[in-house]
Amino acid sequence: MRPLTIRLLSVRRSLPLFLAIVVCLAIWQVWLTWRMMEQDRNLAAQHSRERASSVRPTGHADFTADGQWFLYHDAGSNGKPILSRVASAGGQPERLGDLPTSAPSGTMRISPDGSKVMVAAGEYGTAYEMWSLENFVPAAPKPGSAH
Repeated sequence: MRPLTIRLLSVRRSLPLFLAIVVCLAIWQVWLTWRMMEQDRNLAAQHSRERASSVRPTGHADFTADGQWFLYHDAGSNGKPILSRVASAGGQPERLGDLPTSAPSGTMRISPDGSKVMVAAGEYGTAYEMWSLENFVPAAPKPGSAH
């Protein structure tokens, strides 16, 4: 009979130890999850910085009316100015066509229906050029039309 009593006492004594181990494991799991989420946030921020650094600092940039695309002035592989776009959700840049100016400053606006891109470009102290670019961006679907 004595061994049974000892077992009961040992179970009673080990319960607090068992609960302490469970609590420690739960805390470790929360900490590990938090660290992994922090690493994911840091990685996402790094990717955003890399994407932003690939875009030349210029005023020639705008979002489409639906917010799906970001259009910007870039340089092609031959160094000539081009108009590029990248999805707002991320992805690879897409070349849309040649840009008629290499001026480093100016502004760009996309028409609400997406059919035209207006570019005003120039350098400080000189005359600005105004360009209307067409057929670069697909027109936004009309309400009620099939895709």
